[in-house]
Amino acid sequence: MTDDFMLEDDEDYEFEFEDDDDEMVEPDVDVENSYYNSKALKEDNAGAAVKSFIEIVDKCKSEKNEWAFKSLKQALKIMFRMNQLDEMLKYYQQLLEYAEWPSITRNYAEKSIFNIVDYTSSSSNAQFLETFYEITTQALQKLNNERLTMKTLMHVARFFLSQKNYVKFKSLLRQMHLLLSNENTSVTDQNRETHLLELYSLEIQMYSSLEDNKRLKEIYQSSLRIKTAIPHPKIMGIIRECGGKMHMQEGQWSEAQTNFFESFKCYDEAGSTARERVLKYLVLSNMLCESEINPFDSPETQPYKENPHVIAMTKLVEAYQKRDIKEVENLLHEHRQDIMEDDFIRQYVDKILYSIRSQVLLEMIQPYTTVQLSLLAEKLGVTTDIVEQSLIGLIMDGRIQGKLDMIHEIYIKQNQLTILSDTLTKNAKNIWSEIAKN
Repeated sequence: MTDDFMLEDDEDYEFEFEDDDDEMVEPDVDVENSYYNSKALKEDNAGAAVKSFIEIVDKCKSEKNEWAFKSLKQALKIMFRMNQLDEMLKYYQQLLEYAEWPSITRNYAEKSIFNIVDYTSSSSNAQFLETFYEITTQALQKLNNERLTMKTLMHVARFFLSQKNYVKFKSLLRQMHLLLSNENTSVTDQNRETHLLELYSLEIQMYSSLEDNKRLKEIYQSSLRIKTAIPHPKIMGIIRECGGKMHMQEGQWSEAQTNFFESFKCYDEAGSTARERVLKYLVLSNMLCESEINPFDSPETQPYKENPHVIAMTKLVEAYQKRDIKEVENLLHEHRQDIMEDDFIRQYVDKILYSIRSQVLLEMIQPYTTVQLSLLAEKLGVTTDIVEQSLIGLIMDGRIQGKLDMIHEIYIKQNQLTILSDTLTKNAKNIWSEIAKN
């Protein structure tokens, strides 16, 4: 099962690094002038701006002045942009210590630290992020701020999930579940439900990647029982997408279609590019459940009908619903890269071909009481082996009443009386065989 949803950029969770530093500062004219002069240097001379901010920190830290905290925040942002990551980590540890100063209010410290965590999480340097998160989580134990701890641990968990480091990921999950189960924390009931839903979305992604359908189903059902949460729509998009994939693995095409449609709507609301991927899955499940309704007839999906990333699936479902096998095969060949590059779609392509061949076979054999498999194969443009397998599948599923004469390679239609007669004859032979043995 593919896990692309784990690899995309978390654009919906990123916030601008806010200049909220003017909220709580008492006038100090000289330091204030130095601070704003340093900010003016940021665009033209970032190195000089960092040096100037650090000078303010050195000047004010002995007095535990909030200007030191403000300046250090600005310096950290510039260091991150300049990719001076080792230097940033050193000064970041200082900032976490300053957060305990009496002059820094709890809310201001929480907002500042989380903005830095959120801003820094966009880094592609895994080693740096692991060190950064370790420093942060250790510091949070001293700050005793459950709300900030929970929001930060979510970032850390998403990081370990993207790295497929499931040992550390599971350890964080246990820690967060424990934090949410404690009713004495500062996390409100509604936020508790929202955080729990986000936790479930992370667990669902892990079990989806590990293809552990048993645990996936348990967590998925638990997530749907939460009613009071107000999650980000992307969270529900992830949950519904994984639910759709779970149903696909179990051959429950209609349930999968419902989940993919809900996932698409959530991703679309969130403005996430994942909507295009899930729309392809919606089309896939629509074909497998042999629906006569075109998935692009919906007002939600119609605007994406001609989307360059989706157009191959648009043409495919149209050919499928016309029962045009040749066109389906041509499209699969022509748009091989667009369709087959997705691991999840690729594993169901054979089922699509089987499904459309079966539907065409159903129509082809209607006029016959007996028909050569070679004739059916010729009309379908496939081998007699493929026709044989399709007919066996239709008989096993109870969609046709008939039998195969494997010696003469003939399909023979049967009615209920013929089937009953054959069954009675077979049972009688078995009885006489047992009597003869005794």
